[in-house]
Amino acid sequence: MVSRILIAIGALVLAVPLVLCVIYRPDRAIRTATASVADVICAKAFVSGLDPDAVFCGDAGPSRHSPPAGMLRYRLDRAAKTVDASVMGFLTQLSQLRGNATEYPL
Repeated sequence: MVSRILIAIGALVLAVPLVLCVIYRPDRAIRTATASVADVICAKAFVSGLDPDAVFCGDAGPSRHSPPAGMLRYRLDRAAKTVDASVMGFLTQLSQLRGNATEYPL
């Protein structure tokens, strides 16, 4: 009887965080952050002509107090005028310069 109660409690403890992740979707916040980083680096590198490394370290990159500070990466393609930003290679967001404005191609 006690083992069934412990199994039920264990299942509940595992199910609650899973249900909360499905409801609140933490990946949306990460995608918003990577899209913002890609957009800022794209605008400042291609429109303003600033160094993308300096922009990432100063304006667009994560603060050193942020939990994913070491996990955020970006890749700049000067020929295609695009910037990809991701967290450890996942949840990548792309920003592309088209004309005089940066856009998020679908």
